[in-house]
Amino acid sequence: MPTELEKRTLVVVNATHLGRKLDGIGVYALSLLKGLSGAKPGFDCLVLLNRNAEEHVRDIEFPENIRIHWTSARFSHDYGFKGHILRFIHANLLPFLYRRSLIFSMSQMEATFLRHPQITTVHDIIPLLFPDEYRLQHFYFKHLLGRTLRNSSAIVTTTAHNRELLGSHYGVPAAKVRVIPLAAQEIYRGHAADDSARENFILYSGRARGHKNVRGLLEAFNLIKDKTDHDLVIVGSANERELAEYRDGGILDEARVRFAGYVSSGELRDFYMKARLFVWPSFYEGFGLPPLEAMTCGCPLVVSEQARALDVVGEAAVFVDPGSPKSIADGIMKVLNDASLRAELSRKGLERAAMFSWERTTREHIELIEEVLGGV
Repeated sequence: MPTELEKRTLVVVNATHLGRKLDGIGVYALSLLKGLSGAKPGFDCLVLLNRNAEEHVRDIEFPENIRIHWTSARFSHDYGFKGHILRFIHANLLPFLYRRSLIFSMSQMEATFLRHPQITTVHDIIPLLFPDEYRLQHFYFKHLLGRTLRNSSAIVTTTAHNRELLGSHYGVPAAKVRVIPLAAQEIYRGHAADDSARENFILYSGRARGHKNVRGLLEAFNLIKDKTDHDLVIVGSANERELAEYRDGGILDEARVRFAGYVSSGELRDFYMKARLFVWPSFYEGFGLPPLEAMTCGCPLVVSEQARALDVVGEAAVFVDPGSPKSIADGIMKVLNDASLRAELSRKGLERAAMFSWERTTREHIELIEEVLGGV
């Protein structure tokens, strides 16, 4: 239970999603906590973290006005759907535990739908758009998230495209939504490699969900594997059911395709530095951290046309049709066969990546929190 001092905290930061394995939301939460600690905001914060996040935050030097309250490790996303349920229940107890505080929910999955001063970050609405992939989360996005957004004092999202989707699907006024882009973690900065130091493999990073279009990538690779000595490396979680589907469908050449599984940020940086190019064929994303990370490491990009709407990579990529394996294959071969194009994409990518920083992202979050506090 919170102490009397904790009950008087102005801002309760709900970062209970952050777990042992860093996904996109975890990177956001961890990077923003680091930014807040360095910026030393002028308001008191109580940060709610689960025990699985301890290894990530132990080296952060929090100022006196930012305190940590530890919850059960089982609140972590490491526990899948059970973790989601526990975080949801916990989130809806917070208005009763911290009646006089502003709640800052770092993810839409652990926000309260009760009427209470709250800033909610919505990273994407993927479970609403792809119900067959997210059957359990779809109910929440369809029936509860709208109420959460209506009751929120302000909403943070990462792109103007996401803001438009929140308006069209939930009727959220654009004025209520603050677009604050993300950035690559510091570990990726200053580690760009020349083309001569790169190795003969094509890289993809992300989960193997259907909307990520790994199937389309594998089909595209099958079209070009006899034309190149480059193999394909897929970094990220892929369950046995998905792998079995690829094998049964005859699209997985296990002699040329390597599934590396989940890797640390340092290991992922090394992949970005060594890959000849990074390919991102997704049908839909909320922001696009992997291509931004790849650009930060100087890795040339072949990305889905959908990325244009997000406006993260700018023109620092070769764009392909995610619905056409041939288009993906042609884009890959275009980059593999043209060293001058790779150099141009690398240069443009580094310039584009430099436009995003966690200093800016942190500052804009602090400004929004101060605005909402002024109206509470």
